[in-house]
Amino acid sequence: MLRRNKVGLALLLLISCLAGNASAQGRIVDHAGNVEITGFGPFRIESNGHFIGKGASGDKIHVVSHKQQLTVDGSSVEGNLSGTRQTEYSVQEMTLGGGVKVVVHRRSTRSASVETATITGETAVYTAANQHLKVTGSIHISDEDPGADQSLVASGSSADLELSNVIEKVGSEPRAIRNATLEGPVVMDLHGTRLDTDAKGVKKRVKFITHGTGDHMVYNDAERTLTLKGHVNITGDDPGLGGEIQNVSSATIHLTATGEAESIDLNGDPVGKTTLRQKELGGKRRK
Repeated sequence: MLRRNKVGLALLLLISCLAGNASAQGRIVDHAGNVEITGFGPFRIESNGHFIGKGASGDKIHVVSHKQQLTVDGSSVEGNLSGTRQTEYSVQEMTLGGGVKVVVHRRSTRSASVETATITGETAVYTAANQHLKVTGSIHISDEDPGADQSLVASGSSADLELSNVIEKVGSEPRAIRNATLEGPVVMDLHGTRLDTDAKGVKKRVKFITHGTGDHMVYNDAERTLTLKGHVNITGDDPGLGGEIQNVSSATIHLTATGEAESIDLNGDPVGKTTLRQKELGGKRRK
């Protein structure tokens, strides 16, 4: 059961009034306008900030925490709010079910745009204290940075994620997803661009894609590594791969600050082979 925390009486008075007229307004919002809840059917919120509810018929509960740059949707939700009347209220923890979507926005570390991570699954548990997100049931992750023309897309059966904190200081932000551990079967695609020189000696940015499969995946943003384990196969047109990787027990891709493959460590035990092929650029997955 979620731990309940004390919240100011002002929050109770405001939300009690709104909840009493929920059928007309369909919206719950705190004094600071930070936390908004919509799309609910049966819903209850207590003076200590604990809340529980289900989505309206044919709808999902929609929770937005603007300061945390966090948006979630689910058929059911239970959680706790924290804060005081003098500060913005925030979501402390939430458990969602019935098909969920979690969207996290962060300032891009590589461009002037906004990076967006979208995670979907059957259930999700979010804890703000350590920015931990546990998602189960046919999960799908899409981390997009359109300004840098980069993305990481992965799917599996479950995922443990550490999200980054919202940092106001420009230039110090980590990626939206700091760490990710996925259980498989895992399928991942890494898209990006790298500086390449054509036959005429002209340098230009060229799109690339790295496609991988395995039983398990670990991504670490601080170390800039992406590791696949168990029945690993990797293809793609990023020259940093050195070739197609087939049936190895593990592969760790070391990434540059711009997301390119710098090197790759392989373990072929018990059996594996690497097939080198001519570099093909263009950002299309090799069939």
